[in-house]
Amino acid sequence: DLQWLLELKAGFQADPLNATGDWIPPDRHRNGSTSSSDPCSWSGISCSDHARVTAINLTSTSLTGSISSSAIAHLDKLELLDLSNNSFSGPMPSQLPASLRSLRLNENSLTGPLPASIANATLLTELLVYSNLLSGSIPSEIGRLSKLRVLRAGDNLFSGPIPDSIAGLHSLQILGLANCELSGGIPRGIGQLAALESLMLHYNNLSGGIPPEVTQCRQLTVLGLSENRLTGPIPRGISDLAALQTLSIFNNSLSGSVPEEVGQCRQLLYLNLQGNDLTGQLPDSLAKLAALETLDLSENSISGPIPDWIGSLASLENLALSMNQLSGEIPSSIGGLARLEQLFLGSNRLSGEIPGEIGECRSLQRLDLSSNRLTGTIPASIGRLSMLTDLVLQSNSLTGSIPEEIGSCKNLAVLALYENQLNGSIPASIGSLEQLDELYLYRNKLSGNIPASIGSCSKLTLLDLSENLLDGAIPSSIGGLGALTFLHLRRNRLSGSIPAPMARCAKMRKLDLAENSLSGAIPQDLTSAMADLEMLLLYQNNLTGAVPESIASCCHNLTTINLSDNLLGGKIPPLLGSSGALQVLDLTDNGIGGNIPPSLGISSTLWRLRLGGNKIEGLIPAELGNITALSFVDLSFNRLAGAIPSILASCKNLTHIKLNGNRLQGRIPEEIGGLKQLGELDLSQNELIGEIPGSIISGCPKISTLKLAENRLSGRIPAALGILQSLQFLELQGNDLEGQIPASIGNCGLLLEVNLSHNSLQGGIPRELGKLQNLQTSLDLSFNRLNGSIPPELGMLSKLEVLNLSSNAISGMIPESLANNMISLLSLNLSSNNLSGPVPSGPVFDRMTQSSFSNNRDLCSESLSSSDPGSTTSSGSRPPHRKKHRIVLIASLVCSLVALVTLGSAIYILVFYKRDRGRIRLAASTKFYKDHRLFPMLSRQLTFSDLMQATDSLSDLNIIGSGGFGTVYKAILPSGEVLAVKKVDVAGDGDPTQDKSFLREVSTLGKIRHRHLVRLVGFCSHKGVNLLVYDYMPNGSLFDRLHGSACTEKNNAGVLDWESRHRIAVGIAEGIAYLHHDCAPRIVHRDIKSNNVLLDSRDEPHLGDFGLAKIIDSSSSSHTLSVFAGSYGYIAPEYAYTMRASEKTDIYSFGVVLMELVTGKLPVDPTFPDGVDIVSWVRLRISQKASVDDLIDPLLQKVSRTERLEMLLVLKAALMCTSSSLGDRPSMREVVDKLKQV
Repeated sequence: DLQWLLELKAGFQADPLNATGDWIPPDRHRNGSTSSSDPCSWSGISCSDHARVTAINLTSTSLTGSISSSAIAHLDKLELLDLSNNSFSGPMPSQLPASLRSLRLNENSLTGPLPASIANATLLTELLVYSNLLSGSIPSEIGRLSKLRVLRAGDNLFSGPIPDSIAGLHSLQILGLANCELSGGIPRGIGQLAALESLMLHYNNLSGGIPPEVTQCRQLTVLGLSENRLTGPIPRGISDLAALQTLSIFNNSLSGSVPEEVGQCRQLLYLNLQGNDLTGQLPDSLAKLAALETLDLSENSISGPIPDWIGSLASLENLALSMNQLSGEIPSSIGGLARLEQLFLGSNRLSGEIPGEIGECRSLQRLDLSSNRLTGTIPASIGRLSMLTDLVLQSNSLTGSIPEEIGSCKNLAVLALYENQLNGSIPASIGSLEQLDELYLYRNKLSGNIPASIGSCSKLTLLDLSENLLDGAIPSSIGGLGALTFLHLRRNRLSGSIPAPMARCAKMRKLDLAENSLSGAIPQDLTSAMADLEMLLLYQNNLTGAVPESIASCCHNLTTINLSDNLLGGKIPPLLGSSGALQVLDLTDNGIGGNIPPSLGISSTLWRLRLGGNKIEGLIPAELGNITALSFVDLSFNRLAGAIPSILASCKNLTHIKLNGNRLQGRIPEEIGGLKQLGELDLSQNELIGEIPGSIISGCPKISTLKLAENRLSGRIPAALGILQSLQFLELQGNDLEGQIPASIGNCGLLLEVNLSHNSLQGGIPRELGKLQNLQTSLDLSFNRLNGSIPPELGMLSKLEVLNLSSNAISGMIPESLANNMISLLSLNLSSNNLSGPVPSGPVFDRMTQSSFSNNRDLCSESLSSSDPGSTTSSGSRPPHRKKHRIVLIASLVCSLVALVTLGSAIYILVFYKRDRGRIRLAASTKFYKDHRLFPMLSRQLTFSDLMQATDSLSDLNIIGSGGFGTVYKAILPSGEVLAVKKVDVAGDGDPTQDKSFLREVSTLGKIRHRHLVRLVGFCSHKGVNLLVYDYMPNGSLFDRLHGSACTEKNNAGVLDWESRHRIAVGIAEGIAYLHHDCAPRIVHRDIKSNNVLLDSRDEPHLGDFGLAKIIDSSSSSHTLSVFAGSYGYIAPEYAYTMRASEKTDIYSFGVVLMELVTGKLPVDPTFPDGVDIVSWVRLRISQKASVDDLIDPLLQKVSRTERLEMLLVLKAALMCTSSSLGDRPSMREVVDKLKQV
């Protein structure tokens, strides 16, 4: 055998441990050598009594090279070949001696197939080839190895099916084919392997069901089928596997319930069914598994309570039931699990309090109860869990304070209590947690100071205390957190300066102190020491001084800098951006002067540059054109001069250009027309001249906002304007444009606002404007030289709210269509024209005053309201007292203004400014805010006193509604106008008008206009009384019209017919779709219900309370999350465990409203059985094939067959909206389409 051993050695390329150093041929043997020429004495070689090699064992000797097939084949007495745990490559030996009993080639790098010739080694009892790179299919010939007891071939690249011939391995005890790429089903013939003890097929692509025959392998102790694509139920014959110790089938698609029969496997130590589609409840038979150490049923759809018997599983070390639909309370018996180390119950529907008995689980290391509905306080007994490393309780409704005893959990590394309703102060004992690595307390109601003891948590790497009510100064002890990489203190009430010792946090990567009341300068040392800093967020504070030079010179990894909305001065550091890593730079709304540094052009990764609202002067540097990644540039409201550099158009990724409110001169560069991605171009309020470049129209197909107002532009509006199919906002007012309005404008079907006023436009008003069906905010053509008549097609603009054609030379009669069809019109101005004839009567014009038609000599009307102090008489003549009346009114307004200034410390008035005039600031320069009014859509300004008088000082007699956010009063003004005034309940300290985020949210809501949304007119605050003012809806809520006492079978007058209900459904859907898809920013309503759908005098629906949850939350944390995310009966099921409101939760709530409209039932109707809501009731009735009459509202009389069909179609849409699967719910745009098709 010596020759063949030497041939085998010849294939070895490296032998670093000299394992075969004594394998020396006789002709090279030297005198005096201790080595022998007898191979039976060589390392790793064993021989028989007849000096024949029977075993080669070179395991774990770091050998490399290949294995000689011929050498192995000639060793015809070889019984054991063990070359495992080396680095052999190449193929397996294709020829094996018939004498071979054990082949161990595992843990190498062998490639190629498993040779079919291996079947010739019929004496093989052990075949170990796992952890190689073998590929191809497993040969069916392997079934001929009838003596094989161990087959382990996993962790390879085998593909294809497991051969059926495997059933021939009658002696097999261990079958390991895990972690390959095997497919197909599990062969049923496995059931014939009576001696099988371990079956490991996990981490493959096996499909189909678990064959019942597997349960015939009565000796099985390990069954591992995890990470496959198995479907169907777990076989009930599992009870026959009495010796089973490990059952691991996680991450498949098994269905059905956990079978009771599992409880018969009394030897079970490990049960893992995680990540399947199992339903039903936890079977009581599991209580019999006294030896069970691990139970993991997480990520299924198991429902019902956690049974009390769980506490009897005394051997349990790991319990994971997270991400199911478990409900009820956590049983106190869980305290009996003395050996429990990990408890995961997160993302369920568990309610009640955390049982104090949990403190008896003294071995507990990881505790996760997150994303449930838990209430009450955190039990002090948690402090007895001295082994605890992870405490994760976030996203519940826990109240009370953080217990001091938590400081006794000395091994705690992760503490996550965020998104609860915890109050009180952060306990000083938290400083005792010396092993703490991550601390998450954000989105609670924690108050008081940040404890100085937190600086003792020296291993802390992530600290997030954001969105609380913390006040006082940031403790200087925070500088002791040398390992800190993330610090988030955003949206609190912190004051004082940024502590200088914070500079010792040298490993900081993200520093977020935004939305506080911090003052003083940004310390130079802060950024000079933080060389790894990537994100610096200090926006919305009261910081002063200059931007530190060290930001530019030391922080070379900075990707995001946001210092906006502070009181910073000085200049932009000249080297800012020179590192090349910067991606976002936002310095808006400060007092920064100087020039824009050319070094910003080096930042090739910069995609967002915002410097608006400062005092920056000089030219726009041409170097900005080198920033290839630039997408958003905002240099608005500065003192920039000179021309717009044409090289800026080299930034081909630009989507937004905002240069408005500067002193820019010259022409608009033609090159801007090459920006194919441009969506917004705002160059208004500059000194630009020349014509509007046609290249912008032809070359920027995605532009949605084009604002060139208040410049000196001349020439014509490009005739090709209509090719801008994405255009939504067009503002060209205040220029010297002439010629006609291009008829092609009618092709811009997405336009929401058009303002061409204060130009020299001539010719007629194009009838094509009537095609702009989405036109909503305003159409302003005033102060031009337009002539001709008003085209009747304008009456088709049913969504338009403001129409101003005043101060032109328009003649002829006013079309009837304007008075009858423009149902959303709130403001109309046709004054100062040459109109003639009678003013048409109709529902739209009936609510207009005579001022809308004044200064039209030949226009007459007897029906218009004369409440406006400047109204004309019916003949068009001007009353002699009008001038005097206007002087008195102006004097009154001046006096009111003086009074407001005098009471400035007590009275705060939020104004809805002209769109995009700048950010809200109560003490702003006149450059930002001119011509603003508190109530711009009303006939006159209103004061807080006016509202008090109009509501009888918020008398209870004037209450018309109430809800989670406050009480609503009816307000009747002296002019006869009626408004709805909501007194907003904002808890917490301080005035919300001093909260910038509150003001910002209210301002945003004030700009939202849609004909199916209740219009927010204005906001007032005085000495803690906060009033939101809305349009009044005289016909009440949809809830009252569907379920109120006035709607009965005897009194059918107030009942909504089906046509009205369908119209209301479409209207609500359009309003929600606007919030979700078209509003900027997009808004999730969070509380859609029939009570929030209000009806005007024509029963047109208007959705109210949108955005209120967010603005209340921005100023106070007093409201519970349930208030913010829906009302009982309307809440989407997933909210119970995610505690997250989204568009999908809105869609679910709308589906409930649709069901109300069709069935007339309440969301939780008294006629329903216990635990049944309207969604489950409708699904049940449909599954029972109930008749249509059983489903529809009995108050609907004389319903036609067509209407019945329509109702079923609406119910079908409602069922889609309320699907339990978020992915199956349509978007609101899709819902609108479906309802319109009915």
